[in-house]
Amino acid sequence: MMHTFASENGYDIDITDSRYHHEIYLSDARRVPPERRKTVLRLPIKPRIQ
Repeated sequence: MMHTFASENGYDIDITDSRYHHEIYLSDARRVPPERRKTVLRLPIKPRIQ
């Protein structure tokens, strides 16, 4: 879904050997059941050159 959203809005995903995605865990996996855990995913993007 994130790749589609970026593409529809004029961006390309910019993942390279030195640029990765990031996962930010908002919930403690030891205390929160799996169905209630929250995570933020961040992808590096760059404007699409036309």
